[in-house]
Amino acid sequence: MKNSNLRVLALLSLLGLGGCLFTADQIEPVTKTVSVADSPSSLFALLKRAYDTRSLATLDRILADDYQFVADARELTGPSDNTWGKSVEMDRHSRMFQAIQNVDFTIDRDSLSPIPELAPRETTWTVFNLEMTMDYDGQPYDVRGQADFRLRAVPQADGSLRYYVVKWTDRNQ
Repeated sequence: MKNSNLRVLALLSLLGLGGCLFTADQIEPVTKTVSVADSPSSLFALLKRAYDTRSLATLDRILADDYQFVADARELTGPSDNTWGKSVEMDRHSRMFQAIQNVDFTIDRDSLSPIPELAPRETTWTVFNLEMTMDYDGQPYDVRGQADFRLRAVPQADGSLRYYVVKWTDRNQ
């Protein structure tokens, strides 16, 4: 009996330690298929999934290597530091994804933007309604605004296109 209790206690201790080691990438369940953005619609769906599941891996898959984020300078304490690249964006999201819960992310793309088949290699798509609700460090938080997403269509060996976000420009009103 005493030996059985020790085993249960040891197992519970291991499970407790395992739970403490989770990172933002481990929040999203592992899937057998890797999604790629083969259209602007699928890119925005992956962006939504990255936030909903707090997955850095999904976000990394859709940001171009030369990605830039341009923040609305009016929203920053240091307006001259309103632009940064992919590594800073991934670092910021890593910290944010660890602190947020209960995320709901809505993106309504401008239907007047060119359809994917007719769009040039790089096209800016306007999101006229970007809404996100979440709990951040235990407090409810709402984000609402507009943004321009510059997407790049990269031809693949099989003739398909893969889309990446090259530039995200915040246009909060």
